[in-house]
Amino acid sequence: MTKVYFVRHAQTDYRNPIDKERLLTKQGMQDRYKARDYLLSTGIIKETLHLYSSTFQRAIDTVQPIADVFGLPIQLCEEFREWSILASEEAYFDACRHVWKDFTFRLNGCETLEEVQQRNVNKLLELVKLHQEETVVIGSHGTALSTVIHYFDPDFQYEDFMRIIDCKPWIVYFEFNCDTFVTYKEVFHNYIS
Repeated sequence: MTKVYFVRHAQTDYRNPIDKERLLTKQGMQDRYKARDYLLSTGIIKETLHLYSSTFQRAIDTVQPIADVFGLPIQLCEEFREWSILASEEAYFDACRHVWKDFTFRLNGCETLEEVQQRNVNKLLELVKLHQEETVVIGSHGTALSTVIHYFDPDFQYEDFMRIIDCKPWIVYFEFNCDTFVTYKEVFHNYIS
């Protein structure tokens, strides 16, 4: 089996208007160690472990503690970046509700959820093929990861996305047998207030 752990980033400091450069809050910097400790509890070993992340700083910072434990590099993948929504904070949830009803809807010229899903799933399947019978940890984001789940489980919908909106970090485990998807499971939740 190939094991993949998607790690949604810890709590974000939204004061920086540049999404890609946003850091974790003080609480997020502490909570990322909860994700590390969970991953260590699974028995992952250095010899079969590969670390990847979105190019967004908050995702990198969240998986950095696991990289530090094993002395492994984090390989950055632009494909795992978050959805590029161009909506105000007030309009965000209305926008999400609309695009989850229609994955092909293009809001204000940004990516459709179908496009977000395609780039994330394509890169995931590429890594599964590359790392057969090994373990992959991927630093990710809420919307991007939710579209991956939706790809393999179409019953994962807007309501599920809203259920995890305050789970930071959030870890979702996937299993693949060769190139074939077997199962996924939400394995770690850290609810923020």
